[in-house]
Amino acid sequence: MLEKNLSEQILSIGNRSDRPDGGISQVLYNYRFYVFPVFKSITNFKIGSKPYKLFIAILALLKEFLILIFDKKIKIVHVHAPSDIGFRRSSYYIYLAKIFHKKIIVHIHSGRFNDYYLRHRKYVEHVFSKCDVIVALTKEIKKFYEAMGCTNVVLINNIIEVPIEKNVRYEDGLIHLLFLGSITEPKGIYDLVDVLCKHRLEFEGRIILHVGGNREVDKLLHIIETKRLDNLIKYEGWLSGERKIEMLNKCNVFILPSHTEGLPISILEAFSYGKYVVATNVGGIPEIINHVNGVMFNPMDKDALYKVLSDLLQNGLSFVDNNAIKKTVYEYMPESVEKQLSNLYNSIIDGQ
Repeated sequence: MLEKNLSEQILSIGNRSDRPDGGISQVLYNYRFYVFPVFKSITNFKIGSKPYKLFIAILALLKEFLILIFDKKIKIVHVHAPSDIGFRRSSYYIYLAKIFHKKIIVHIHSGRFNDYYLRHRKYVEHVFSKCDVIVALTKEIKKFYEAMGCTNVVLINNIIEVPIEKNVRYEDGLIHLLFLGSITEPKGIYDLVDVLCKHRLEFEGRIILHVGGNREVDKLLHIIETKRLDNLIKYEGWLSGERKIEMLNKCNVFILPSHTEGLPISILEAFSYGKYVVATNVGGIPEIINHVNGVMFNPMDKDALYKVLSDLLQNGLSFVDNNAIKKTVYEYMPESVEKQLSNLYNSIIDGQ
């Protein structure tokens, strides 16, 4: 944990931190319970209708205004930002913090931010000019920001929960794939469903995909029903807490066929449970997957995805060294990330 006095000087703004419903939310949840003894935070985004999301964003701006007026301990505003419209939303909290002369950290979580920058170069550069530190999730993304001319870029690893291992496994001899994330096209879930459907005669009775996610649930369930894929695909609901721990223990392969990514929390969590990972070579994923812990393929390449799954069936999983995989994520554990954040916050405060 951070020192209590230090944590009281930080105001975090981003997705909800009380109950994870996505990647940024999971990071903030982990900060709340593993890093900050006092976690001062404002939620500026929740899943819901457009009017509801607008209400949450405006309410968050009002909360920030009041906190910065009355809480004299706050010295740093740490804004956790996605890309696209989410970055523009985040920029309002940055501008407000600047009016109050606070030190500002913008923590970019999106794997699509490079594309967003190229479309909105002037706006992004103006927002970044108001920030004291820009946090990158990977070495590749850090280099991109530095190529933009930013000299205040810091690499902070994503944080994962300490794994809770249980002696529960699927013992039926099948390959049980686990997908965790939003059920949307950019996450590649429909690519995976298409591959399983096209090769169902080869995969039925040998592979089961367990899907834990939100967003386009009805669409996925409709596909499973109309194409009669219930023997291949099981929708497990949104997985968090005990249910997520259970599935991370029980399944033997984690899969994430995303079209774009930053540094997925879900992959790091899978590694912490010793799971072999199948993922696309996008964003920061090539920095964490090697010949020991997983295999990569090009995004949207369904033929390559089929070959990966076919090879797993042919070769089995006896080659997987679960203990070696677990060791690859030490630097993403709370103790390690807490030290990184402590060094960052103290350097900013000491530099005032």
